[in-house]
Amino acid sequence: MKHSIGPSLMALLFGLVGCEVPDDPEVSPTPTDPGENVEITPRPIPCENAPLGFPELRPDEQVFDVVLEDPASYFPGAELNEGGRLLMDDLDGDGDLDLGFGHHGRPPTLFRNLKPDGVLVDPPADLPSGLGPITTFAAVDLDDDALPELVLAHRNGVSILDNHGDFDFSPARILWERPDHPRAQVSSLSAGDLDGDGDLDLLVVQTGFPGEGDEAPAVIGMPLVLLMMEDGAVEQAVEILPGGDPISSLVGVVTDSDRDGSPELLVFSDGNGPGAQLVQQGDGWVDEGAERFADLEFDGMGASSGDVNGDGWLDWCVSDFGPPVCFLSFGGMAWYTGSAAWGLTDGPDMPGEAVPSTLGWGMSLADLDNDGFVDLLQTGAPSNELSGLDEPPPAYEDRVWAGGTAGFSERTEVAGFGDWRPHLGVAAGDLSGDGALEVVVAGPSAVPVLYRNRCIGGGFVQVDLEGPSGNRRAVGAQVVIRADDRPQVAEVGTGHGPNQAPARLHFGFKVAETADRVDVYWPDGTTTVVRDVPIPSTVRVRHPDAP
Repeated sequence: MKHSIGPSLMALLFGLVGCEVPDDPEVSPTPTDPGENVEITPRPIPCENAPLGFPELRPDEQVFDVVLEDPASYFPGAELNEGGRLLMDDLDGDGDLDLGFGHHGRPPTLFRNLKPDGVLVDPPADLPSGLGPITTFAAVDLDDDALPELVLAHRNGVSILDNHGDFDFSPARILWERPDHPRAQVSSLSAGDLDGDGDLDLLVVQTGFPGEGDEAPAVIGMPLVLLMMEDGAVEQAVEILPGGDPISSLVGVVTDSDRDGSPELLVFSDGNGPGAQLVQQGDGWVDEGAERFADLEFDGMGASSGDVNGDGWLDWCVSDFGPPVCFLSFGGMAWYTGSAAWGLTDGPDMPGEAVPSTLGWGMSLADLDNDGFVDLLQTGAPSNELSGLDEPPPAYEDRVWAGGTAGFSERTEVAGFGDWRPHLGVAAGDLSGDGALEVVVAGPSAVPVLYRNRCIGGGFVQVDLEGPSGNRRAVGAQVVIRADDRPQVAEVGTGHGPNQAPARLHFGFKVAETADRVDVYWPDGTTTVVRDVPIPSTVRVRHPDAP
């Protein structure tokens, strides 16, 4: 059951239970002196005389000459919505954003960005036997060389392709598997330092086991699995039952909502039970989903983070059967939810009470027009839950909402983004290097589409982080930047369900010429503060202990 809690009621509840609201984000822990650990490079405005306003996104289907196969060609009983996973990140360390497009029976096809052009690269095709088809994948640096490995989630386990640089990947090797009943049903991957040893570990999220006859009956939920990593191998696999019960989910993330340096596991419901938010207590994990109002039961399928309400704390928007659900942070301590109140409404009416008017999969919060407010992109695709209707399940269009002071407003038609073909993955990033974000969408049985962002006004700051040994790509770090009389915040993440956003963080600014302050909250509790950053520019910040 869904519920919506407003900020005034949230404040009252905090008073009743005796929780303390964190200080305003303007007040940071004692920062380190950035010294030589900061490099600022001024950049030109994308189009200095361009009018401000929401951009027209121009689709280009000629860039990526690869078709993502129909999943039914690889395994029987494939979901209508499987396929089309997508990541956008720098895979070779050259500073340009690259892409990965997911397949089912072989590793993802990669697009190496060689501005203004690029080339498609196929890693070694061999996969370990017994793990089943690939469900999603992520780019995570697990051997501390600042180059992300490709981590593949299969139906029955996880494999990894080691990254040797220059787009040279080793054949896949098994990282973890669960062959005994109920076999693993991996749906989502995310990374963070889960055991406090300074290097990255993996959160493995699963859906329920569908069943294989009387000897292997179906189960509704599965444990969360934490893969504690050491030197690119699993040192320990830990199973967690939130609240003592298995959980079924299509997307879970490692995040730090209150910026206390201790990661949390935020696992969104897929309609088969409540969601969860697990925090570390001693040597274990405790589910505080009910206390923090993260236990909504809905059909979450993709997620993205950003500062939706402009309070300097990280929010999450999650796709659903219906409009997206946004978890808005109350001072980093708990959530209140909003959809209609924030302008996220249903699409055109469809016949039949059982058919939702909009259905989302991939999500991306990104500032497409550099006005200082994150916009929300959603891909649409049918679902197997609608395949039992008398007619084939309906198509759902890709949608985009523009962010602003009063919430979101629909811009799908204005932007030219309303494609009705099934898409799951979506990612936004500055592929061309001009300060305006491009958008890529991908889906099964189709060629991925690049949406070129027309020349836009407004300035920007892009932030690249270099972390310490064990986490060279600074996964889990948050950046709070202040200009135009308001803060913005973003977090370096990895997998978010069907897609992965770049580690390079992008902030837009409508009129400001200088960012007064940039706070970097590193996962180990260190804080770096940079002041008076010119707009537009690129800022590279190194952790004090970065190699």
